Amino acid sequence: MPAANKLLDEAGLKRGGDGTRFSLRLRHVASLETFAKTAQILKENFADVGVRVDIIAAETTTTLTAIFVNSDFDVAVYSAPMGPEPGLALTQYLSSQGLTKAFFSNAPGYQNLKVDQLIGDSVATTDQAKRAVIYKQIQQMIMADLPVIPLWEPRFLTAYRTEFQNVFLQPDDRYINFTRTWHQSR
Repeated sequence: MPAANKLLDEAGLKRGGDGTRFSLRLRHVASLETFAKTAQILKENFADVGVRVDIIAAETTTTLTAIFVNSDFDVAVYSAPMGPEPGLALTQYLSSQGLTKAFFSNAPGYQNLKVDQLIGDSVATTDQAKRAVIYKQIQQMIMADLPVIPLWEPRFLTAYRTEFQNVFLQPDDRYINFTRTWHQSR
């Protein structure tokens, strides 16, 4: 943490008499254990560089309204799954089109016209190699600007008994559809 302390000092954010530089409000959904644990780790990591974190854990609707509708947070722990088509999720979470104040939209208020253009190019391009190049450019720009910091990628594990047929599997349960799944009788 010496480098982080040095950068904060150089930015004029010196520690006060109590060792604290400033405070942040961190919001998360209280019922999600992974988010609660992540919030606690972040609080401890921020404390190492003299930043006090006040964790605000609440039920889902209160938290999502504070984050996405009211922009009432300094830091938030929430999920932003990309799903099977990154262009759609990137539009939702990190483009100017996502500035809707709706749940699971562009909560940080990120705007970068070049990223917007590249996201548009990604969904209009069918060549997989060209799309890969575009997504790499998007990732590099987002990681340079840091409107969000990806902390982990969840694993979506699904298992079904063999007597079920036509099970639609996706890595993100938002897209699972059981309307065409059937049980094979013995």
